[in-house]
Amino acid sequence: MGGMQELSHIKQQIKDAPGCRDCIRRASCPGYELSREESRYQGSRIQHPMPIHQGQFVCNIGDECDSVYIVRSGSFKSYYLDEFGEIQVLGFHVPGEIFGVEGLLTGKHGHFVQALCTASVCRVPLAMFGFSEAQTGRPDTSLLHLIGQVLSRDHKVIFMLSRMTAQRKFAYFLVDLVDRLRLFGVEQGEFTLSMSRADIANYLGLAIETISRLFTQLQSQGLLDVRRRRLKIRDMRTLRALANEQPLDPPLLDPPLLDKAG
Repeated sequence: MGGMQELSHIKQQIKDAPGCRDCIRRASCPGYELSREESRYQGSRIQHPMPIHQGQFVCNIGDECDSVYIVRSGSFKSYYLDEFGEIQVLGFHVPGEIFGVEGLLTGKHGHFVQALCTASVCRVPLAMFGFSEAQTGRPDTSLLHLIGQVLSRDHKVIFMLSRMTAQRKFAYFLVDLVDRLRLFGVEQGEFTLSMSRADIANYLGLAIETISRLFTQLQSQGLLDVRRRRLKIRDMRTLRALANEQPLDPPLLDPPLLDKAG
């Protein structure tokens, strides 16, 4: 798959230039507090690789897990290959989210993580969390907090998606994506879907044709506009109701997104 060469290339690009202080997402970044106390970590510091291009890998299955990663820009997908060599998409990672924690137990990464577009990450060495014999020998509780966030969200998604109809799965996926992007300052009303329809279908356990039909259906109902991969949410209130199977009367607390052009 060429992943090993790409990963080696990315690691060679890693620079120790400071970047957290000037990052526009620092207030909500799970690694920012660590970056402010880098002097504690005996030379370990958050590293900022050069841009990662679409299709390049940050992690491969079996790689040594010596760091976790926070998405700085762009987006990534995590997946593995089943016993038949088929891809199973496990999730998508957007700015501010962490990945790589699945390798902490075994010391080896258990997923492939691939860039869906030109993107960047912050690489946080495990030594910054106390995973070093020269340090306290006790992991920093901030890492446990990050792991808890990942597990909590993953468990919620798995539970929800296992009990949903196709339409509700798709609506939930879109609402969840908008909410996650909004947390880190990304425009919530209009954005580019970096993942393909095939990846979305794989993740939701649906056929590609079903995803295409649902895009067309929701657009015809006035809930969203789709132009290639550019997506504009026109009626978040109704879309959220579809995702949660809530009645539209009384009104939901979340107001509809306004069309800026209007």
